Amino acid sequence: MKTKWIAIALLSMIAFVGFGASGAMAMGVKDVPEAFGNLLGLDSSTAGIILAAMVTISVALAVGQAFNKSANPLIPQVIVILATLGAMTAIGWVGIWLMFIAIIAFASLFTKKIVDTYNSSGSGD
Repeated sequence: MKTKWIAIALLSMIAFVGFGASGAMAMGVKDVPEAFGNLLGLDSSTAGIILAAMVTISVALAVGQAFNKSANPLIPQVIVILATLGAMTAIGWVGIWLMFIAIIAFASLFTKKIVDTYNSSGSGD
């Protein structure tokens, strides 16, 4: 299955939750996790994390599809994931601690590359 269809499916599930869960069309963006939590029997913070993950994954898949010919498509995906998590934190769907965990996880991915870069440039060879 192509990644654009996965992204479309995830975004359509979010739209279903946003418009169908509460039964009210005038629901604010901050109320979506609460409506999703009521639909699934979860608390609003867990529902917000699930929704933020769905949005982040769908956007990251779309960016990965757009940059798949690039030399390193991971860099644009990391930037978009962190920006999306920042937006989800600003909206109030997730706590700031999730953003810190994502930053630490992505930093650990690139640690070896950064260390190799500094070791090779400072060796004087």
